[in-house]
Amino acid sequence: PEASGVHAVTFELLFRAGGAYVPAGGTTQTFTVDLSPDELALSLEARLTALSLAGADAARRAAAVAAIDAVRGLPPSLAEDALLLLLDAAADLAAITGADTTSIRTDLGRLLRIWQARSVL
Repeated sequence: PEASGVHAVTFELLFRAGGAYVPAGGTTQTFTVDLSPDELALSLEARLTALSLAGADAARRAAAVAAIDAVRGLPPSLAEDALLLLLDAAADLAAITGADTTSIRTDLGRLLRIWQARSVL
């Protein structure tokens, strides 16, 4: 889902009997999306900005923030462009040595998966 919040998906099981589909049961599953893709991008930008970095690490952070910022608001039709930008951000993050970026990289991976799913729709 594109929006944060609680979402529900309903599944209905049918079987075929004599040319007709007959309901055999079903269930509804709910799940929570804690951040929309744009909210996740904003969170990543804020967490990166909060890192105390200098020199080359600060430049890498600036490049990663710029790439993530460029992705926010892109339509799904530009998913391939978004993926390239996010891969650049991931490379910049991986090169930062002056701070632990593990949790930021994990969330960037979540954002990459979202855009990867958009690219196949």
